[in-house]
Amino acid sequence: MAKSSLSRRDFLKISAVSSSGLFVSGVLGGCTSLDRLFTGDKRNLDGEVVILGAGAAGLAAAHTLKKNKVPFRVFEASSRIGGRVQSVSPFGGEGPVAELGAEFFEESHRSVMTLAKEFNLNTIEIKTQKGLEAHYFRYEGKNYRVQDILPRFKTLTAPLRRVRSDLFRDQEAILTYRNSLVYDRSSYYDTLSLRDLLNSWKGEVDPVVLHLIESQAVARFGVDAEEQSSLHFLSTLDSEGSYLLTGRPTYRLAGGLTNMMQMMASRVGGVIPNHSLKMNHALVEISEKEGVFTLNFQTPEGRQQYKARHIICTLPFTKLREVRNIDSLNFSDAKKMALTNLSYATHSKGVLSFDSAFWNKKTAAMPANLGNFTGDFLSQKFWDSSRGQEGTKALMTYSRAGQSGAKTGATAQQEAVFDLDLFYKDLPQKDLDHQMINWKQRTWAGGSMAVYKKGQYMKFRGAAGEPEYSGRFLFAGEHTSLKFPGTLNGALESGIQAANSISV
Repeated sequence: MAKSSLSRRDFLKISAVSSSGLFVSGVLGGCTSLDRLFTGDKRNLDGEVVILGAGAAGLAAAHTLKKNKVPFRVFEASSRIGGRVQSVSPFGGEGPVAELGAEFFEESHRSVMTLAKEFNLNTIEIKTQKGLEAHYFRYEGKNYRVQDILPRFKTLTAPLRRVRSDLFRDQEAILTYRNSLVYDRSSYYDTLSLRDLLNSWKGEVDPVVLHLIESQAVARFGVDAEEQSSLHFLSTLDSEGSYLLTGRPTYRLAGGLTNMMQMMASRVGGVIPNHSLKMNHALVEISEKEGVFTLNFQTPEGRQQYKARHIICTLPFTKLREVRNIDSLNFSDAKKMALTNLSYATHSKGVLSFDSAFWNKKTAAMPANLGNFTGDFLSQKFWDSSRGQEGTKALMTYSRAGQSGAKTGATAQQEAVFDLDLFYKDLPQKDLDHQMINWKQRTWAGGSMAVYKKGQYMKFRGAAGEPEYSGRFLFAGEHTSLKFPGTLNGALESGIQAANSISV
């Protein structure tokens, strides 16, 4: 923090730099920055907050701390910022941008909206277009439109209301491990897989609706139905289940979400390279003694050690659990269990580029449509990610999850083309530009988002975000958010909240 008064030593330093013409108010504004020029980078960060990870949560935390005038350091294991945000330009910087990570957000995602406004970044509402079919679903070799499925939803109403009443007692509640005894039926539904729940509804719910529930839930949460806790599905839908088909207004960021990450990084990076924001610093060991945390990082220059009293950790638990001695920290039992066992989804995303959105035009086999396809094929879910963006070029993005997502690899392009051929027998071009990412295989991610498998929801949910060491060791990231889990907004909001709770 800035000092309230200057020592003789500080004054002499300022005088020396000022007389040499290097001191510029607002650029090197503060004695701390000047000390760094003379003494180098210190390793005892007693008066600073260490932020682990330069993904969305870590950058949001740093951005907030800077606004609050609280000193900080960000340590990022990889060579890029943004974490699970990654925008790509298949057309070489011209035309629409695709997202291989986080992509869409809603009006209720206030942290995304607020930062976009602060950085003068334009948001694009993904609007429907008259005369175009909104979505095509394909199950067991047959195509269905939204209007074909909507009447079938009446068969879902009774069982869904019955189960929700049994689970929530007709109340609106956010389930966590702390209220598992209050909502005593939660443990039963937690150990019940989504597949088992859907099987119990056979005979009263239309089979196409059951297919739809499964495909949408797997696409959303990234775990196959037989492994996924049924609470995922039950806790995110309204009593009618209408969200499966009609969702709320959706937005994307013009130019890609990486722009937002870069804006935050430029604000927090400072004028001294690799000081406030340190790249290629992988946390490999941690310990604590008498209130001081010792952190060892592996860097291109070798092992480096820092000491700090305040930490905001945004690392996914897939990576944090690999840090040596992490189990020796005095975390709560619930945190230790979550850290050791919390599962991560296996989403993969890919994008195919086309000269135009040919799906917007009627063909002999297909009516004009918006380019949304979901079904029981290998690629699982397609959508037109160029919709609303400038230019005539078009992008078709697909998302795979569960076992399909985990196995996504070198043949993904051919598999995606094969699946699109189920709707369009003769694609306009066969030699398509293709970009793909398998988040489970990414070294510093180990998965796409936190997810609860059978029996984990009521054991771990809520534990990931709870502070430790009387608020000196905080956690942020999509895995810590109760209201917006698995979203960019959840990551940003958690980072902002953690930073605002810091008192150094």
